[in-house]
Formats: sequence, C-alpha cells, structure tokens
Amino acid sequence: MELFSIFLHTLHLIEGSGDQYDHRIFKSKSLIDSRLPLNFPSRNQILKLMEEIENERIALCYGSRKTKERIERAILAFQELKKIIEKEIENAKKK
Repeated sequence: MELFSIFLHTLHLIEGSGDQYDHRIFKSKSLIDSRLPLNFPSRNQILKLMEEIENERIALCYGSRKTKERIERAILAFQELKKIIEKEIENAKKK
C-alpha cells in the first residue's frame, strides 16, 4: 500500500498525508471505483496485481502452511507491481 500511495502522490492524484488507503479495498471492484482515481498510468495492470497480492496476503497470513510455489507467486506479483510502479514514477518525473 505504501508503494502504491507513493505512486499516487508522485502523480499528484492524491494530496496531503491524510489520504490513506486500506489494502482491503482491493477485494471489491465497487470500493476500488469509489476510492481510487479513475485514471492513472497502467491502472488495469496495477489493480490486477494489487488484487492478486491482496488475495494471496490473506491466504498466506492465515491458516495452514502454503506451498513454496504459492509463496513464490505472491513474491513475483509484488516484484512485477514494484517494477511497473517504479517505471511509471520515472516516466512522471521526466515530464
């Protein structure tokens, strides 16, 4: 969530330190649409990864042990999200 917030601040889509997002909004399309900016670079790709990460976070944090493959999928999703956001932040700084 912090990485995503930094991204939105960099793009000036949210203002001030009072703008906070809860990771649970990524479980609901209606919450996403009502609480997030409607348009930002790589929106669909970022939101898809955020939803995937949120779903895996719940599964990995609670319940029985998970497979190595499932843990690795969650890590890869986060790394992909980080790569996209860092690229978009760099693009925004060039403008």
